Amino acid sequence: RYSDRLGFEQVPMIDDLYSDRLAAADGALVAFGTVTLLLARAGVLPDDAVVAGGVLLAAGLVVFTANLVGVVYRHGRVLPERLRSHPENAD
Repeated sequence: RYSDRLGFEQVPMIDDLYSDRLAAADGALVAFGTVTLLLARAGVLPDDAVVAGGVLLAAGLVVFTANLVGVVYRHGRVLPERLRSHPENAD
């Protein structure tokens, strides 16, 4: 959508496209989930922590996917025009 506008007008930067709050949440969930899983598998945490780590990691991946889908929905041409909720050039 923006490639033909480069050099002719302002286009959004990558970090302008996604939600910073969702990115922070998914980063924290993935990091805590991974650390919890690794520590539980290493025997440092009890075996029940494997489930908690897996849930945190899965939640982080769901939040990441939601953020990515939101970017594609808002800025990509993935829906026919009649299904769009706003005009193409609306800001």
